Amino acid sequence: MEKCGDEIILMTTLPGMDAALTLVRTLVEERLIACGTVLPGGISQYRWKGELCRDEEAVALLKTTRHHLVDIEARFASLHPYEVPEMLTFPAEQISLPYRDWMHEELRPT
Repeated sequence: MEKCGDEIILMTTLPGMDAALTLVRTLVEERLIACGTVLPGGISQYRWKGELCRDEEAVALLKTTRHHLVDIEARFASLHPYEVPEMLTFPAEQISLPYRDWMHEELRPT
């Protein structure tokens, strides 16, 4: 394991598996993320426009670098179905060398 550089995990929620898989596939194809893991079965409770809400959602964990955040945020504006998409980033503290190398290779423009 190595100490990380600019590798991060970006978390977002979407209104179901289909929306999450579509977002992940597009961002992988565009080389903005190296990988996206979609977790079904999330339930979010929140207040929206004065109303209490409860929705089933899929959680997407997107593996990328800080360098790609501005472009990902721009793509969320057109790809993400929510009016206010969740974008939370977590720094990767440590990363295996083979995974880091693979990740950076996948994020390189072709």
